[in-house]
Amino acid sequence: MTSYPLVHHALLRCTREDSKGAPLFQPVKHLQNVWVMELGTKKPLPWPDWLAHATTLLKKHKRKLASLSKTGTDCALHIVVDLTEPYHAAAFPPDFCVLTASCGFALEVVNSNL
Repeated sequence: MTSYPLVHHALLRCTREDSKGAPLFQPVKHLQNVWVMELGTKKPLPWPDWLAHATTLLKKHKRKLASLSKTGTDCALHIVVDLTEPYHAAAFPPDFCVLTASCGFALEVVNSNL
């Protein structure tokens, strides 16, 4: 059985001076003008399962995300993943990179064990 790195948390983040992201995005109370859309699940997901989950959400909201990213700044898909041994990397399929870019969001990956 193949095992994969686990995604512990993921969100879309965008800095905006308006509330056009609502209700899809929620404001972060302690960070001025920062809005987030949670992409997580109730429990950590293996990398391939999380990619499928995220792909579905990005495709569903692609037009809105692209519109928001054009008028916002610092738009990123922030992912917290466990990259401890035996995992040293989590590869993004090219189609996922194209989808994320077409939504106007950068990819930002953080190792949960740092």
